[in-house]
Amino acid sequence: MDNNVIEVTFFLVEAALIWLVIIGNGTTIIVQSLNRSLFDEVSSHLIVNLTIADLFIGLAYLHMVVIFLTNPANKYACLVCVSCMHFAITASFYATLAIAINRYVAIVYPLKYTKYVARRMVNAMIVASWCAAVLISSVLLYWNNYDPEKGNCKDAVPKLYYEVIWTPNFMVTWFSIFVLYLEIAKATRAHMERSKARSRGTTEGNNTSDKSSNLVFLFLGCFTICWLPHVVTRLLKLSLHLDDRSTTMIIVNQTSVLMAMSNGVINPLIYAWKTPAYREAYQRVFKPKALNDNNHNNNLEVRTNPDVSTTRISRMWLRFSTDDINV
Repeated sequence: MDNNVIEVTFFLVEAALIWLVIIGNGTTIIVQSLNRSLFDEVSSHLIVNLTIADLFIGLAYLHMVVIFLTNPANKYACLVCVSCMHFAITASFYATLAIAINRYVAIVYPLKYTKYVARRMVNAMIVASWCAAVLISSVLLYWNNYDPEKGNCKDAVPKLYYEVIWTPNFMVTWFSIFVLYLEIAKATRAHMERSKARSRGTTEGNNTSDKSSNLVFLFLGCFTICWLPHVVTRLLKLSLHLDDRSTTMIIVNQTSVLMAMSNGVINPLIYAWKTPAYREAYQRVFKPKALNDNNHNNNLEVRTNPDVSTTRISRMWLRFSTDDINV
């Protein structure tokens, strides 16, 4: 297949993903802004933080496409564009790590959660993560390989920057998230085993434990599958000096880019939409009539079946994955 056909195909898919990222995260931000009650929980600030970072990735990538198509020979436009992209990606990494830290404290130290994760501390962590993202990405403004004669913006990022700054930053972030979610899974399983022993071996404890473990590894797996191939591909290409114009490298490189971009589409689904409070907020904005009917049915169910509320309380531990640690 001709390389131009392959590049055009990937470009169209990337364009669709860009708009999915912007629309998905933009819609989530709108829903959050119209439902101020979501901000009552400290953990919701971290979801907003991740949503904004992913929205910036979509906008930065759209900006990069415009620059490449219109004026790739403009040095300052190129460097600002590349720096903004790395800034948004780094902010998204740190936002994902902040959510993992929040969940770790909530599960492993539930009695000290309100002490360790106060609103002021969460806001300070968010500000610090964005400042760190600015510091790391701004390096490209004065350390770059931009050649005015070639005007090739794609090669503006130095190889050493990827090897010394970007890749180690990702690996430290990814490893931290991996360890935190592994500890969350261990703590959850231990809690379920104790609950199973107290309930004399009912099957509900096993099912709840399996669901909790699956959801924990869903968060970790999505981040790993989306970003790790892109980082490895980029590092191997630079280290082995692989030919960018070969058909194989075009397919591998563009596929890894698509996988990385898809993380911005997946995050609103697994961090916001899967949360009951956010689903209710979505319905309140887009389907208010359906929400009223649903609330009426829930109230009727509770009145006719007193055991419903007891069952919900017994499953509160499972909600750490789907309700963003509202414990």
